[in-house]
This record gives sequence, C-alpha cells and structure tokens, in this order.
Amino acid sequence: MNPLYKGALANPNGYACSRSGCGDSMEIFLKFDGDHVSEASFRAAGCGASVVCGSYAAEMALQKGPEEILQITDDSILERLGGLPREEEPQAALAAKTLHAALRDFLRKHRSEKQDTLK
Repeated sequence: MNPLYKGALANPNGYACSRSGCGDSMEIFLKFDGDHVSEASFRAAGCGASVVCGSYAAEMALQKGPEEILQITDDSILERLGGLPREEEPQAALAAKTLHAALRDFLRKHRSEKQDTLK
C-alpha cells in the first residue's frame, strides 16, 4: 500500500523512463555519492506489480556501484520479492531495464563532467 522509495528525486545524477509492452511506465531516479548510489527512487504508472518491482529495483540499487547495478536483473528482482504470477513477471524486466538506463544516463553525464574538468 505504501511502497518504499516512491517519488521523484530532485536533481538526480541518473534518470530514465521506460514503457512496457502493456503500457505501464516506470521512472527511476539515482543520486550518486562518488561511484555508489546514495539515494534511489521510482515512479510507476500501471499495475501493482510495476510498483512493487520499481520499489525493489530502487532498494537493490542503494549503496551499489555501476558493476553491481548491472547485476540487478529481472530474475534477481523476482528472486528478491519471492516471485510474481507469470503474467506479471515482465514488470520485473521493466524495472531492471529502467534501472540500467538510469545508470547509463549517470555514466554519460559523469564522463561529460570529467571531460569538462580536463578542458
């Protein structure tokens, strides 16, 4: 009823929004302290499974670095929450895909910031 990590983060270092084939959408917000996630949150529009998967993806990203975040997959989200009915399992894939896209956004910005400091 009250999922953890729900809502937008102001000024995230990494952000992504994805949509599933069924029309659900998910946003993931990441704030990094150095190379590790210090804050994570999500917003989901769709079924309850989307909300639960988004919450778990945000929680699983906390205190993780890029390599560890890439280890967060739909299977690891499903395992962490004890499974979902088969027809709702694609929501875990949506959460993992959105999390990885938010990480890519952070890495792109981080590279750009490093290049700016070298100039």
